[in-house]
Amino acid sequence: MTQDRPPGLLADAVVQAEAALPAGWRGLTVLDIAQAETAPLDELPVARRISLSVDPSHALLRHVSLPSGADAARALPIWLEEVSPWAAGHYLWDAMKSNESKEWVVAILPRSACQSAEERLERRGSEVVEITVTAPDGQVFRLRRDEQGRKRLRRGLSLLAGTLAAVGIALTVWQGQAALTSRDAARKAQIEAEALQRESTTGSATSAALAFREAQAAIPPLADRLAFLAARVPLDTWLLHLSLAGTQFTLSGRSAAPERIIPALTGGTGPIRADGVDFDGAIARDSQTGLFSFTITGALTLREGP
Repeated sequence: MTQDRPPGLLADAVVQAEAALPAGWRGLTVLDIAQAETAPLDELPVARRISLSVDPSHALLRHVSLPSGADAARALPIWLEEVSPWAAGHYLWDAMKSNESKEWVVAILPRSACQSAEERLERRGSEVVEITVTAPDGQVFRLRRDEQGRKRLRRGLSLLAGTLAAVGIALTVWQGQAALTSRDAARKAQIEAEALQRESTTGSATSAALAFREAQAAIPPLADRLAFLAARVPLDTWLLHLSLAGTQFTLSGRSAAPERIIPALTGGTGPIRADGVDFDGAIARDSQTGLFSFTITGALTLREGP
């Protein structure tokens, strides 16, 4: 293959996460190529990692039908060398399955199309790490991928998988203990209610039973709490410790942007909400990795109302 890298043909978790996350969440500044080429130099971003958005009119979009069972990762580069108006190594490309058929859609862009924009941004200390073309049907082609960001995503997903595996083991043990504790508490409440009933204090017994039921109902199911945290914690954050006790939770770990964690946890809608979320202690930056150490505490409760 004469291209810089194999395009997005393998549907691995990193590619899927990269496609799902907005560029801003991946630490990139989105900039249109027209703005990069024409805006006054002093208005361009300084020392930023840029996702350059290129108008589809600058690129060639071609539909390709491959034989049944063909290996697209091998066949498409060969096809490109035959049909591209630019010499091998002088263009960027990406390919995706068509939304409307089984064909592949290939986007091809000459390197020279972005040269002026890249040179102007380099003068501001910024680097174009990603180049995208959005087709009229909404498909996004990444003709240059943020390899550094993909490495971070891959490392983060690996750590997240390890964390979830550890949490799963702990969860199994915890659920067994929690089941015994809940059963003992329920039995204790039942005994107290029966004793109160025998003493003809029916109203007090009812109140005790209702108080116990309300206390248990206020705590979301453990699986739902874990799913909530897994969905809300940003992907550029790596958890090293997770503690759940009743409605309370504690998260500790490393993050490239810890300031995004609290808004991610408290924003949005759904049956569970995060209350009282705040950093517990100072945030420290590791000079070697550039990541920040943090501890966050809060409470997960069921949202009231419909």
